[in-house]
Formats: sequence, C-alpha cells, structure tokens
Amino acid sequence: MSWDSTLSYADKEGFRCGTCYEYSVFDILNREKLKLKERPLIIMEGTLVNYQNFTPEEMEERIKNLADKVKQYNGQFVFLWHNSSFGGSWKKFEYIYEKVICGNLL
Repeated sequence: MSWDSTLSYADKEGFRCGTCYEYSVFDILNREKLKLKERPLIIMEGTLVNYQNFTPEEMEERIKNLADKVKQYNGQFVFLWHNSSFGGSWKKFEYIYEKVICGNLL
C-alpha cells in the first residue's frame, strides 16, 4: 500500500487533517517517517446524507464549496462515494456523483 485516505470524520466533512495536500505518515512509536502517504479525505457522501440529512441541492452546494476551497489552495480534492450508495433511496443523489466525476462541480 503506497497511500491511504481514511483520515476524516464520519459525521462531518472538511479538513480533519488541516490540509488538502498529501503528506508522509509518521510512526510515532519508532519515531520515523514511513513510505506510506496520507491523502486526506475531504468529503464522503454518507456524511452529508446519513449524518446531516442534506437534500441533493444542499449536498451539491456543500461539495462545490469544499471543491472551491481546495482549488483555491491547489490541493487534492479527495472524495469518497461508496459503491453501495447507488440505487434505492440514493437514486436522487446520483447526478451529484456524475457531476463530481465529470469535473462539473470541481
């Protein structure tokens, strides 16, 4: 594994690591920098829907705001959309995924 993107809050989007840039992970027990890189997770779809009960319009606006902030600092916009979040009750949010992937929100 060369990189990881698990650092985020489940219930809140944003900059948990305080940055939108990749950085080296540090082993505090052995006091050494690892080869593993962390790419901070900025947003996860479940955060906005499951924890914050956003409407599709609110979700789209929040993603756009975060993407603009990352762009302002020339950072990496790391976005997680689980494959289990397609179809069913998630159907009304799928257009947002497509907009992000196609670059129309970024």
